[in-house]
Amino acid sequence: MQTDRTQSPWPAWAWRVGFALLAAVYVSALWGKAALVLPPPFDQWHQIPYRTLFWAWSARVVPDWPPAHQRLWYLFLEIWLFGLVLPVVALRLLHRPLADFGLAAPNRPGWRMTPLFMTASIPVGFLLFAVLPMPPTTPARFLVALVAMIPEHFLFFGVCLAAMLPRHRLTGAESGPHGRPGGWRDAARIDAATAFAILAVGALFCMAHAGKREPLETILSFPAGLFSAYVTLRSGSIWPAVLAHWSLNLVPYFVLRAVA
Repeated sequence: MQTDRTQSPWPAWAWRVGFALLAAVYVSALWGKAALVLPPPFDQWHQIPYRTLFWAWSARVVPDWPPAHQRLWYLFLEIWLFGLVLPVVALRLLHRPLADFGLAAPNRPGWRMTPLFMTASIPVGFLLFAVLPMPPTTPARFLVALVAMIPEHFLFFGVCLAAMLPRHRLTGAESGPHGRPGGWRDAARIDAATAFAILAVGALFCMAHAGKREPLETILSFPAGLFSAYVTLRSGSIWPAVLAHWSLNLVPYFVLRAVA
């Protein structure tokens, strides 16, 4: 007598939806203003006490630091702690290889397409600098923002994306039929679960940009998140999207500074 080996898809979908909601709570706690998009009383989560405690501690340890430097140091510490250190510790405790979550070299198609993504991001960066009134910044603050993109991409497009994929990993997710590399032309091969993971990560990335001075930046972060998720999925690594993100900011920033 044959037994039906078909498993119900509902447990897997319950995990994906549950993880997306848990990630939304985590992002709301990490990027304070992201909580403002949640309904009451959760919109008050941006008033997290550890921020006040950190500022009070830094004022005692380095009393000569200007407030702007304290906020810069806090931004750097917060993003790296919650975006990279804690997720890496959790993955190692679970005995999961970090390469499954994008901390690895890109695959062959990823290496080939990275220069194209970097080049294509530059005119987008000029457009954003022209449309969005950028607040005055210092080179140190700009550098911190660039370095902070590494844990940002790892958290969203490494950990969150991989956790919601059918096999819960980036490595192998880009393979085609029979395990052979599928390349970049297999967009039609994306199933419903993978599409949900990409959309959910794009929404989380948009949450992280909520509360920006210009609403357009928040709106544009959603398609940017979808693009970064797809690039990370196909390359098996966070680095192509990180490099494209750097190009989007670095080239227009230095060109406009030189012109000014």
